[in-house]
Amino acid sequence: MELYIIINQVKKEVEMVKTYLFISGILFGALALGQLFRLVQRIPIQVGTSTVPVWVSMVGLIAALLLCLWAFQLTRKVST
Repeated sequence: MELYIIINQVKKEVEMVKTYLFISGILFGALALGQLFRLVQRIPIQVGTSTVPVWVSMVGLIAALLLCLWAFQLTRKVST
């Protein structure tokens, strides 16, 4: 009986990790789309008196896209 409880607890924790990774992938994907939109539209961003160059969005796009892909890849690797 105790082993059954432990196995069920592990299954629940694995499902929680999969959900976390899936949501992280969605959020990083949305962030990547936002960076792509800024690149295409050349939307200016100002922080205080300084303007953030558009090329910074390219770095943000690459980073967010890599994190998105990584999260989805890990979601598939986690077994139940």
